[in-house]
Amino acid sequence: MSQLEYKDLPKLTPKQQKAVEHYLLNGNKSAAYRDAYKSDKLTPRMIATAATRVFQNANVSLVIEYHQAKAAEKFDVTFDDQIKILAVVQRGGIKVKIDAQGNKVMADPKATVSASTEISRMKGFHAPINTNVGVIDGEITNENTDAEILDKLLKATATRPKRKISKKPKS
Repeated sequence: MSQLEYKDLPKLTPKQQKAVEHYLLNGNKSAAYRDAYKSDKLTPRMIATAATRVFQNANVSLVIEYHQAKAAEKFDVTFDDQIKILAVVQRGGIKVKIDAQGNKVMADPKATVSASTEISRMKGFHAPINTNVGVIDGEITNENTDAEILDKLLKATATRPKRKISKKPKS
């Protein structure tokens, strides 16, 4: 986005301005439309359509882009900043507190584990997770393609003998 100044922004109608402000706060275009415009008699689908039309307006889009760019500048967080924030959360969870029974317990073990996991992911310590794992013919496999697994499964079920259902003679 070019270096646009606030004074150069296009003028919006009061309703458009209210919709933009609401959208910038909550990120929901339909809710922003309901807040700014009279929508009591409209169905959710009609509101979504009308909201799309309002937010596709060039002036409205430009004002939103301007405010989002300004917010991004103000809250610019680098990779290192994120690591530092997570490290603080991680250390905070490691702190020990005394519970009601007088036992020492971790302040927030879930936060510690989550922060540690996220730091590891961000630094590339986690290998990609292979979700293509299955058991075919008693063999654990994670290298076969879905088609190979399906083929083995079909072969295994096709060779299985069918059970005979015998009828008991009527007495």
